[in-house]
Amino acid sequence: MNEFQKLVAHVRNLKNQNISEATFDVEYLHSVLDTVAPSQETVKAERVRKNTQVVGDGGKFAEE
Repeated sequence: MNEFQKLVAHVRNLKNQNISEATFDVEYLHSVLDTVAPSQETVKAERVRKNTQVVGDGGKFAEE
């Protein structure tokens, strides 16, 4: 069960217990939501990471 599924289960449990208000940490909610709907910053960072290439000529190394 991933973090989003845990959050959904927790909220449903609260609903089943007729709890109408709850407090959640914003950082926790943000991290959970980022797994479901990544922010533009996360998407851009992932694209940059995937598109970054390391170019080298292979070189020759020898001990002198």
